[in-house]
Amino acid sequence: MVNEWLVAAGVVLTPIVVVVLGWWFNRQQQDRARLAALEQQLQGDRVQVYRDILEPFAVMFTSDVA
Repeated sequence: MVNEWLVAAGVVLTPIVVVVLGWWFNRQQQDRARLAALEQQLQGDRVQVYRDILEPFAVMFTSDVA
């Protein structure tokens, strides 16, 4: 009796669990891809900001003789 209920529950719940996990993993993959694309897009801006911040220090600590 209990075994039949477990089999019936497994038959009903297995496809639901597979669909939910598949959706979740797909969503995670899309989020990672979107984040990677955004980081790639912002890489040039990030380099320019670092240059703008560090340039005064480079000028200050280098001699004019060189």
